Amino acid sequence: MCIRDSSCNNSPTENLEQSKNRFDEIISLIEENGNYFLSDNLDFIVDAETVKENFIGKDDYLLIDVRLKEDYDKNHIEGTINVEYEDLFDYFFNEINPKDYEKILLICQSGMRTTFATSIFMALGINNVYSLKFGTSSWHKDIATEWISQPSDDYTENLVNESNLEELKVYDFPLIEADSETSYEILKNRAKVLLSESYRNYSYRFNKIEDLAEFYIICYENSDLYELGHIPNAHFYSSADLLRNSKLSTLPNDKPILLYDSDGQMTGFINGYLRLLGYETYSVSFGANSFMYDVILKNIPDFAFVENNTIRNYPIISN
Repeated sequence: MCIRDSSCNNSPTENLEQSKNRFDEIISLIEENGNYFLSDNLDFIVDAETVKENFIGKDDYLLIDVRLKEDYDKNHIEGTINVEYEDLFDYFFNEINPKDYEKILLICQSGMRTTFATSIFMALGINNVYSLKFGTSSWHKDIATEWISQPSDDYTENLVNESNLEELKVYDFPLIEADSETSYEILKNRAKVLLSESYRNYSYRFNKIEDLAEFYIICYENSDLYELGHIPNAHFYSSADLLRNSKLSTLPNDKPILLYDSDGQMTGFINGYLRLLGYETYSVSFGANSFMYDVILKNIPDFAFVENNTIRNYPIISN
């Protein structure tokens, strides 16, 4: 296999494609921003208690609820404004200056869309953006419908405990084509496209284990979760594995990649990073809580959504 080696005897067409690939420029921008996705930098996910104590009522904090207007109008957290998800990019770049705020908090129903958006804004150098863990579902039971119905054990019997010892292949990095734009403009335009579409386009609802054959499957970041039992053929990757000089080149560029963690929060975040780089990635909605809930609750309860504990039932504004 010829892997990004100038000594390879490529055809003229292949050489033309390589000369147009802007991947290295894009990932270099992200590296210059401190590889924001590494686990050491993950204080951007904040829980409901932290938000109530430290975010509410501060003039230089901006709290944005990205749900649909009709949902926001029914119930919302005090002090928030409503900017629907698909309007976020325009709002950040045309209506406000993010630097005017100490912190900007994004809130959705589950926490997954906003970790995806937070990742994309951080890649663009907007490093004061945060996501409410579990979204409104952690705040009050009346706005927790997204999470309450999701925990499931339907696929526990399909899990395996043996590590996937298959030798990892090495692939070319994805092709990112652009002509005259600067590196930042390319990154910004890719971000705009990703945030203008529904997050459902980049997520996956667990249906049947047989439906997973088409995917390269990654259990992400939580090694305890992987060792408890994982989807057959799944590989374990940490955030550090997804650095350019680590195992990023072992991600396939010719098939979709399915990411799962315990609850969909972290994979929403890494999904944004990998999508910006050109990978076809999807995050399992609600993570492993949606298919091996009791195993998580028994063995690593801090990663389980427990209705009586996770939902804080803090005050909301109801109309």
